[in-house]
Amino acid sequence: MAEAAVRLADGVWRIPTVHWDLVNSFALVDQDGSVTLVDCGLKGSAPRLEAGLAAIGKAPQDVTRIVLTHAHHDHAGGAAAASQLTGSPITVHEGDAVFARAGTTPGLDRSVPMARLLTRLRTPTFTPVEVGEALTDGQLLPVAGGLLVVHTPGHTPGTCPCCTSRAGC
Repeated sequence: MAEAAVRLADGVWRIPTVHWDLVNSFALVDQDGSVTLVDCGLKGSAPRLEAGLAAIGKAPQDVTRIVLTHAHHDHAGGAAAASQLTGSPITVHEGDAVFARAGTTPGLDRSVPMARLLTRLRTPTFTPVEVGEALTDGQLLPVAGGLLVVHTPGHTPGTCPCCTSRAGC
């Protein structure tokens, strides 16, 4: 069985949300003990998120923010339950906020063979979430010494991995 949380660096943890570590959430622990979750896995991931938090000595109430890198079901599917569990708002780029609020995923890039196959099967949905903050490119989040929002549309209209401003992305 996989570990509930894997330390990647000081204050940075990977929390596997499905078997074989195929889908992950990340916990960023600040010096004040507050936690930011990045992505929430698929629907049904809340127990694994809670176990991951416990493994790093944190509780759901320590989570102060949930950031979604984009609104696909494998990143946002567990967001509604995670928000309810922690009481934390959902933060996502303004380009994907409409999808997060509706619980739908943006269309897949049909030039990719796997996307064509997935589109034929069905369009995944997830429980809609209330978006507390819509991110914009260049915004600096007060997390982990400063996370810079880098808008990289393509995978979805609002894909935005955050990176540490210290690393220069």
